[in-house]
Amino acid sequence: GMTISPCALLNPPAGIARLAGQGRRRIGNHQRLHHAPQRGDAEDAGRLNEIARHVGGDDQRQPVVVGMAGAVQAVVAGVVKSPTPGVKVAVSDIDGILRGKVLHKDKFVSAVEGGFGFCDVVYGWDMHDQCYDNTTVTGWHKGYPDALARLDLSTHRNVPWDGGIDFFLGNFVRTVKGREEPFPLDGRQVLKRVLARAAKSGVQPMCSLEFEFFNFAETPQSWAGKKGVGPEPITPGMFGYSLLRAGHARDYFNALFSELAAFGVPIEGLHTETGPGVYEAAIVYSDALEAGDRALLFKAG
Repeated sequence: GMTISPCALLNPPAGIARLAGQGRRRIGNHQRLHHAPQRGDAEDAGRLNEIARHVGGDDQRQPVVVGMAGAVQAVVAGVVKSPTPGVKVAVSDIDGILRGKVLHKDKFVSAVEGGFGFCDVVYGWDMHDQCYDNTTVTGWHKGYPDALARLDLSTHRNVPWDGGIDFFLGNFVRTVKGREEPFPLDGRQVLKRVLARAAKSGVQPMCSLEFEFFNFAETPQSWAGKKGVGPEPITPGMFGYSLLRAGHARDYFNALFSELAAFGVPIEGLHTETGPGVYEAAIVYSDALEAGDRALLFKAG
């Protein structure tokens, strides 16, 4: 592999610059670059493809081609140039809950090539961080070591409510008999395996998810003080499809639409549902992997 420094990305060699300058087409929330190989591209593209083959694991949306190497370079260069100090990275835990951390940009650059460590306890505990006592893949008997996570650059987003900081999802992998393979408990990897089978049958699943959720006028401290009992809903009583109730928390209601859309999680429909403080949100449909990502991010948005 090779090490890419921020300086090199800001001033790439001519061959790499050519790769980043080719025509763009947009898929999902990430701009990818594709073009036919040309003379002079091979050496630079070869080095970048060594990185690119790891990016996103076996994601069917990320073919390893010369243009993808340019896309990797372009995405990383954009992150390095961004004014925010760090990069948010995250994975899904065993319950489909977002778990993440903020990386220094130098660490992010190295993670694009070599991955980064993330404790595999996220597959050995529940949503309250209570560790299971009957696990096999990870657990106290293995000391909850760091697993290797590889970034999927196609998931690049900016977080509008956090200064526009760059954000990426990752996939867990492990090495078995000298060969890297998907981590068996990673739900995103499981979905990709299912989608690969569907693709072999000529099928591309398209999905959407809908959430109905309660909204409470509480802070983390007040909620803890009540021990989760008797929280105050933002509106009382039953009133489904009420524009009046939606207007009661107008700023919050509108922010769900605008800021989640800017985060790459567009909402198709949003309304109050029957129940005290209950909303229903339907997310715009997409390919199944993107739909899963949107669902994961909606819950943490």
